[in-house]
Amino acid sequence: MIKKLIKYKRAVSPVVSTMFLMGVILMGIAITLGFIYPELNKLSDNVEIGSISSSFISIDNDIKSLIQSGENAKVFKTLDLGTNAFLTADTSPFSTILFLYQVDNNQIQTLGTFDEDFDRLSARTELREDTVPQNSHSYLVGSGNQDIFYLNHTSSATMPWTILNQSRALNDFLNTSLSYRGIISFDKNVDIAASEVNLTISMQLIDFQFKGSPSVSSATPSISIEYDSVNVTRSEWYNIGYTAGSTTTFMMKINTFLDGKTTTEIPLKHEVPGFGTLNVQLEIISHVVIITL
Repeated sequence: MIKKLIKYKRAVSPVVSTMFLMGVILMGIAITLGFIYPELNKLSDNVEIGSISSSFISIDNDIKSLIQSGENAKVFKTLDLGTNAFLTADTSPFSTILFLYQVDNNQIQTLGTFDEDFDRLSARTELREDTVPQNSHSYLVGSGNQDIFYLNHTSSATMPWTILNQSRALNDFLNTSLSYRGIISFDKNVDIAASEVNLTISMQLIDFQFKGSPSVSSATPSISIEYDSVNVTRSEWYNIGYTAGSTTTFMMKINTFLDGKTTTEIPLKHEVPGFGTLNVQLEIISHVVIITL
């Protein structure tokens, strides 16, 4: 009996033991690759996303401070964007402003059109995992329905000027962008003697002008931001003739091409009862901010 036990013990093959050990190792590798490694990638993504967000919020605060300080105020910054990101001057978006009017319920007529650049400062980072869902969009400043242009600060946005958001299309890239919405106001003057209503539409804009390289791939790029000047431009006066007993409605329509699609807004719609000639003028107040990459 003892001999049989000894024979059985000697029958245990080193090959079987080695294969069992390799199986345990491979199982550990599979668990690491299948769960732990993706979680580490998501952690790295979140660290870089947080760094980019903090950098852009800091830039936004600097721009507002520079405007308050006055022309030629300047600041130098070194950003922390992470290893997968690069900074770029996005000059592709633009807006078309249309002056429209309608007498009673008749066909809408066009008075004039104006083109306005809508430049943005952007950072693009390649995600390692699906840390942010595809086809998603979120605001870093404010929340809810944030129009690109709006009248007299009336919007559900919690911040008046800043458009600071992150978006991901159907790819592996997350885009963080900073721009500023147009703040619209108007002044109406009624001249009874001349039977005229004069309507001046004012639009306040922050106009980015980029210098240096169009993009920077460094993880810690150094940039300069300067508040250069305030430029005021005015269009010609547009005249809408008087129609007795009718009501003239003036409308401001803005089409903005952004991220491959067009957004349409009507931030101003103003009725003028039948009184006299309606004269309309557009005034654009541009706060020029120079960003050197």
